[in-house]
Amino acid sequence: MEASERKRKIMDATMRIVAEKGLESFAVLQAAKLAHVNEALVYRDFGTKENLLFECYNLVANEVAGLYDDAPELVLADDEKMFEQFHEMWIDYFTFLIKNDYKTLYYQSYRDSEHIKTFVQKEAEGKTADFTGLIHVVEPVMKAFPLPEGMSMHYIWTYLMDISAVFAKRIIRKELPDTKESYESLMGDESNAAIKWFYAEDDELAMGILEALNGGGISDSTKEAIYETKPVITGCGGLDEYYEVLRGNSYTDITENL
Repeated sequence: MEASERKRKIMDATMRIVAEKGLESFAVLQAAKLAHVNEALVYRDFGTKENLLFECYNLVANEVAGLYDDAPELVLADDEKMFEQFHEMWIDYFTFLIKNDYKTLYYQSYRDSEHIKTFVQKEAEGKTADFTGLIHVVEPVMKAFPLPEGMSMHYIWTYLMDISAVFAKRIIRKELPDTKESYESLMGDESNAAIKWFYAEDDELAMGILEALNGGGISDSTKEAIYETKPVITGCGGLDEYYEVLRGNSYTDITENL
């Protein structure tokens, strides 16, 4: 077996194990057995367990970065078009997370652990995924629309990546069924009022969230708690009813509170 193929199998095995059993209980021997290689070869290829975990995370990060290698320039002169382009970029990212289920579960586990400090250190050394394509798209926007003083773009992207990964994980694990009824049930439970991002896989489900807020199935106290959180609601597709909401022509009494 070629060394490159062996490393690929070891990393794949590592991500599958962590996705199923969690990061804290992971052992190098588990990956070696699943990849059908000697444990000593794992250490020869990666040096340490910590570096193996980093290489797995960086592999996924590189695949995410690759989504934007050929991304078109944003239309800065048209706010609506620019918003649509940003939305499409996010949809590409979120779709990647859903389709690559075990990699996403690994990715989110790593980001949510102490091991992310290794990535931060490697990033400072210039040894992490190359997001040149994404930076090329975003930089003109940052120049045209500079952030308020004290606000970090790095913080914003980190938030978007983290919250997207968390919701992708919940969908992958079937914790968020995509039905209008489930949204009514989910939002009607005051314990869920702190959720900051509701992802709907199509516009009809996004409308279902608004309908749930507009209906009588949610108590006034829960609605107030939801409005205080000011969650983001996203959907994708071409439903005219949804675009009427985005244009500010309907559900304004709800959207002005979000």
